[in-house]
Amino acid sequence: MRGWRALLLPALVVAGSTVASPPSLVSPASRVEFACTGTTAGSTFTLTANCDTDVPLLVPDGFTLDGHGFTITAHDPVGGFFKGGVVTNGGQTMNVTNVTIQDITQHSSCIGGHGMGLRVNALNNVPHTVNVTNTTVTGSQRTGMIFSGLATVNVSGSTIGPADPLPPNFLGQNGVQYSAGAGGTFTNNTVIGRAFGNPRNENTGMLLLAATHLTTSNNTITGDPEIGIFLQTSPNVTIENNLIESAVPFLRGSVGTGVLSDAASAPTLVCNTFNGWATNVVGTTQPPCITSATPLPNGRVGAT
Repeated sequence: MRGWRALLLPALVVAGSTVASPPSLVSPASRVEFACTGTTAGSTFTLTANCDTDVPLLVPDGFTLDGHGFTITAHDPVGGFFKGGVVTNGGQTMNVTNVTIQDITQHSSCIGGHGMGLRVNALNNVPHTVNVTNTTVTGSQRTGMIFSGLATVNVSGSTIGPADPLPPNFLGQNGVQYSAGAGGTFTNNTVIGRAFGNPRNENTGMLLLAATHLTTSNNTITGDPEIGIFLQTSPNVTIENNLIESAVPFLRGSVGTGVLSDAASAPTLVCNTFNGWATNVVGTTQPPCITSATPLPNGRVGAT
């Protein structure tokens, strides 16, 4: 077990380096209502056509981006690389719903802040609230959704992954990342992870890196990442009623839920189902889950 932790940590540090990207790693951005075709009613911008972009799209503070079933496709600008998240917050509050965000891979091994589908940056110590519903993010290079800082991010009914297929040993990819104090709820989603392809490093379906006050429930974590959900220095995390499975049964060293050895990361595990992992849980425990096909009768005082 000691060796597993020692081998795992370098890959997680690399993945976490997207948390606070220097300004030079972010392309000039455009407000989504100026870059895409749609209509604005009150504080809601609704796409009326698919949108193609080579710069990050900002959702204005307090706005809702309603994809209306359309797709935002990102690509590298001529003579350069796309830098930043495809859709990102332009203020303290943002809602994103009913949209597909796809195809942003820089095709470079540079590990800066790029290749992210949906990004929430709240590293300015100002509280942010973001709600994401019925959204699909696929084909990203680094991370499908990444939330950093003093942000409450609630994601539901969404699909994240798979990431763009990369050569083995090329670059770390995590499906979803809550980090640097971010929390909220992650409910009824599907995360499709990818393997790193190197016995020394691991990708995760969900990476919780200094996350806090997060509840992850009724999700399916699948694909072939080496780790389903990983926590480091992430207090007050509940992981409940999730299907956490590996599409590569019993891959050597694979772990359903792993916790780096620190007291702050002991999550509450409730009735999660693990399939296909070499080890289901490392660094913590899941109590037995008691279920009944029929309701239990009401108790009576004094009865034995």
